[in-house]
Amino acid sequence: DQELGVNVHHIESRKSRTRDSEFEIYVDIDCDDKNKMSLLLHHLRHEVDGCTMEEYERSKHKKKDDEKRGPNLLLPQPSVDIGV
Repeated sequence: DQELGVNVHHIESRKSRTRDSEFEIYVDIDCDDKNKMSLLLHHLRHEVDGCTMEEYERSKHKKKDDEKRGPNLLLPQPSVDIGV
């Protein structure tokens, strides 16, 4: 989100394990400001059925092996109803 100064590095969607008409959305976000992140989560919670955040520390020196593993997923979105 440009207004909040948040960088989205990765978005991934998967079919819900519990409901065929729903998807789980995972978003890897970089945000240095906890207030802005709280505001973003507030907005998300009004748009989706569920929202969970996991916080990871950034390493100063990222190893090549870490890059191969892919992004840390910060916002798993369980059971998002897309209205299909």
